[in-house]
Amino acid sequence: MKKLKLTNVEYIALKMQEHPGRSQRWYRGMVEQYRHGVFNSEHNVSYFNRSGGYRDRLWRDVATKDVVDKMPWGGTKTKARKGCLHLTKAGWNVANRARVKLGLEPRDDIPWCIRVMELPLQPVILERWIKECSEDEVN
Repeated sequence: MKKLKLTNVEYIALKMQEHPGRSQRWYRGMVEQYRHGVFNSEHNVSYFNRSGGYRDRLWRDVATKDVVDKMPWGGTKTKARKGCLHLTKAGWNVANRARVKLGLEPRDDIPWCIRVMELPLQPVILERWIKECSEDEVN
């Protein structure tokens, strides 16, 4: 019997469907553990680059940029302390295809945030995501 294997993108989408709101480091480590049996978050960075084809198409980082980072040339830049990644509608479809590949039922319970995420971000919605992500970190 042939063992089914998921691609890295399918596996990341499946993990985001099961565990939304985690950091990209966590998802990278889970892919490495799936492939090689060891949690290592140093690899698979290209899936989360801003210039990559997956970020903002299959998943979106909704973390607040609350840390001020000093740049070497003297300027400052704000960045997030920790990522809070969620699937988009296209990412949800990729995760469901991965579930079918594994012989599982696709999930129809699309969270409210995915339906809203297809719209331009509004401050009220963004605040709600931030609140949910920070509650997940506490729990």
